[in-house]
Amino acid sequence: QALLNAISVVAMAPITDLMLERLGGNASKITHYFEKLLVFFGAELNMLTVFFFFGGILLLNGLVGVIMRYALHRVKYDVQIHMTIDTMRQFFRARYLFFSQGDMGKMINSFEKELDKVANNFLFIAEFFANFLQASIFLIAPLVVSPKLTLIFIITTGLITFPLLMMRRITYSLGKRNTETANVNTGDLYETLTAAKLIMSFGRQKNAVQRYHDSYYRHSQVSVKFQTLADGITLLFIPLGTIAALIGIYVAYLDGIPLSEMTMVLFAFFRLIPVIGVLLRGKTSIEGFIPAYEQIDNLRKAAAALEEPSGVVEFLKLKEGLRFNNVTFSYPGRKPAIEGVSLFIPTGK
Repeated sequence: QALLNAISVVAMAPITDLMLERLGGNASKITHYFEKLLVFFGAELNMLTVFFFFGGILLLNGLVGVIMRYALHRVKYDVQIHMTIDTMRQFFRARYLFFSQGDMGKMINSFEKELDKVANNFLFIAEFFANFLQASIFLIAPLVVSPKLTLIFIITTGLITFPLLMMRRITYSLGKRNTETANVNTGDLYETLTAAKLIMSFGRQKNAVQRYHDSYYRHSQVSVKFQTLADGITLLFIPLGTIAALIGIYVAYLDGIPLSEMTMVLFAFFRLIPVIGVLLRGKTSIEGFIPAYEQIDNLRKAAAALEEPSGVVEFLKLKEGLRFNNVTFSYPGRKPAIEGVSLFIPTGK
């Protein structure tokens, strides 16, 4: 797709030359190369041929884009299925203590929302590299035509958008609070629904609903801030990047660069700006979703620390019965629930 985008950018030079009727020695070098390519395939350089070529490249580009989106979504769901099943398998290798003492809201939220965030993170990472490659190829054409103009654009864009790149601490903090408030909200929902009988018996329905409303409202406040920041970076970059492109074009105008080449460079910059905007949004999203991955990783480590050894001895038959000799049991930090219990249950009884 990056190569097709680059070809569509280059095609702007012969279109401009044909519209201005600048042919032969007055045409740009790119138009001459394009004419040689058409002659090789038995076609001649005219407006109809160029438009057919340009339209065909755009259509092919769209089809390749659909395939790319499919590949990216396949990455996301493959990761999500693997991590969800692997995390659940890790949980059920742990002792029951992991569930009895764990934060059920955090566990359920990890499966319902946080794993989805992590999978989206992998999609953003894959998309980030795809867009980075496209941005690099978009820069090749203007860099070859006018290195000075391209460098001016890159430097100006960097200076204008520098503050947008320095928001890692804010996005990480909002991402962490987003995960924490989602844990509380999911925990309140779980407790409310599982205790419905008690709530209704004591006439506490309004209190239960209000408690859930308050936790949901706190979560929404953080989510709105985080999502606005992620979207705002892209929305702000587009006008700022356009200003940088216009500054570069003005310098090109003063330097007397041919209009066909200037049009191609401008088209390349305008195609490049949304791609860089998506790159910045992906960077923000990745930084904000890191706390979701950290939470899941910590839960997996906690489950691994309480892993129950199993599968060592194969059980074949209960020969005599079950014997408990002086058994004592207590929950961590509490008094013994049973102490010194001895019991024998014969087979079949």
